Amino acid sequence: SSYSENLPSVISESQYLGVVVVATNVGGIPEMISDMSTGLLQRDGESFPDLIKRALDLPFEHRQLISTGASAFAKKYVSKGSIVNLSMRIYAEALNEYK
Repeated sequence: SSYSENLPSVISESQYLGVVVVATNVGGIPEMISDMSTGLLQRDGESFPDLIKRALDLPFEHRQLISTGASAFAKKYVSKGSIVNLSMRIYAEALNEYK
């Protein structure tokens, strides 16, 4: 879930699990993703379809390196407890708005 954040928790959660994140270069996202190290970050002038193609064309071994780098990065800055707490807060706020 990402209710509206400058540093989307969905990125941290994915990285924590070793998921290779593909993201646009906006807001605080570049602080969370280093292109080709902890994920794939849209480059200047790169279209979103080209970014997706670049991700799909990565060799398996490189995806594994990015996955390992992303997981190590997230575990340095985020704990499982903080992910759960943030997710619960986001859902609680969303539910309160729809009562």
